[in-house]
Amino acid sequence: MTLEAQNEARESGSRRTWLLWLAVASLPLMGFWLYGLFDLDEGFYAAVTSAMLRSGDWITPHYNGTPWFEKPILLYWFSAPSVAAFGESVGPRLPSVLATIGLVALCGGFVRRHFGEGSGRAAMVVLGTSLITALVGRMMLVDPLLVFFFAAAMLCWWRSLRDCGRWRLLAGACLGAAVLAKGPVAILLFGGIWLWTLLAEKELRPSILNWVDNLGAFVVMAAVIALWYWPCWMVNGDRFVQDFLIAQNIGRFTGGDQAHKVPIWSHPIYFPVVLAVGMLPWWPFVVRRVRPAQEAADASQDEVERFLWRWFWVVLVFFSISGSKLPHYIYPAVPALGMVLGTRLAGKKPSVFISRPAFGVVFMALMLAVVATSAGLGYYRSSGQAEVHSLATRARSLGGDVVAFQMGRRTKDRGTGKLKVMETSLPSLEFYVNRVVPQVEDFALVLKNPQPSLILTRVGRIGEPELIQVGVAGRNIWCKERGDKYELWELK
Repeated sequence: MTLEAQNEARESGSRRTWLLWLAVASLPLMGFWLYGLFDLDEGFYAAVTSAMLRSGDWITPHYNGTPWFEKPILLYWFSAPSVAAFGESVGPRLPSVLATIGLVALCGGFVRRHFGEGSGRAAMVVLGTSLITALVGRMMLVDPLLVFFFAAAMLCWWRSLRDCGRWRLLAGACLGAAVLAKGPVAILLFGGIWLWTLLAEKELRPSILNWVDNLGAFVVMAAVIALWYWPCWMVNGDRFVQDFLIAQNIGRFTGGDQAHKVPIWSHPIYFPVVLAVGMLPWWPFVVRRVRPAQEAADASQDEVERFLWRWFWVVLVFFSISGSKLPHYIYPAVPALGMVLGTRLAGKKPSVFISRPAFGVVFMALMLAVVATSAGLGYYRSSGQAEVHSLATRARSLGGDVVAFQMGRRTKDRGTGKLKVMETSLPSLEFYVNRVVPQVEDFALVLKNPQPSLILTRVGRIGEPELIQVGVAGRNIWCKERGDKYELWELK
């Protein structure tokens, strides 16, 4: 065999081993299709996706028949064709899962380039088999898409500083896609990392300030952002500005979202606690900074590690001072932390991550998949969502108008008197019924529709007062199907 053939065989074997490690790192995501969607977030996103498929409107998101600007468009642009192609079990969460696998591969490749083969594989394992990735990466959320494109933007930008400036054009495109995923927060995070790097890395300043590369990246980023922001503003005008840009972005950061506020004393510790739990089981094994034995620590590696730490700290500080908090908000910091932990973990036993995956790593990844899937399936059934989604599917098969009656949280014994979507109103019903499902609190509004209707409600919400109203209106009503927590009625 010639030397060239030997090198090709060696590279081919290395690629196969790399793909095998990536497959192991992706195992915790398996089983995401075994249970239905959770409310609130997944339910809203799925409802908007189904509305997009029904209406063919790919510019203005709609929920319950009205424009809904809580999040930008990218998740719906990915999930709508996914649902159309793969159905309601696999389709909704598939874009998040693919984005997470892509993130693991992207970060592993970056670490491999700068720290060596073993460190790259270790980074993939740490990132892919951390608890937070196993949980967030399998859900229909905007965050997996945001984190994938934000990480791609950061890694392409870093490469543009030491390599060809054209990488900055790709960084601009990815940053624009991140803005389409979750809004301007991606630009703010990138700006903080950009400024800190400018101040801290004197040797990189000429490249960082290269106006030709920066202008090109800005133009590409603006063009990608304009794919949706411009036509949506043209169609919806001031409502888009007020509801999305001001209420959902500025309002949430300043604490205007009451549902996601936490006590002020918890702000400094909220996300460190989330990361301490979310990065299990790996961070306890990394107790000191160790380099791979076969690789000498050099200035370029130190430079890369400082960049990753700046990335981590900017995201952590930004979301720590934000007024609204949910555990997955910190997810943009996880790739940077995972890459650092991966390099240090590989430094302890570099040979472990060179050969094929060890039995212990494979077993742990499989157990994490079992735990995450079992937890999801258990909650889906115990919360009653499996039951109500089954009733919603039944209502879809029967056809006709469907109404959700008094699904919201009770503040009084009977009803709230408010026509609004509340915490337990199950927005996912619109996805499983596959049509607009009005959320109604007053039974008189149900009777206003002269057409036969199917009514999804909680057990006990239709009682004697509602039955009397039906009799006075000269109509008939009966329960078609009843579960432990929910029931389906037919009104004629």
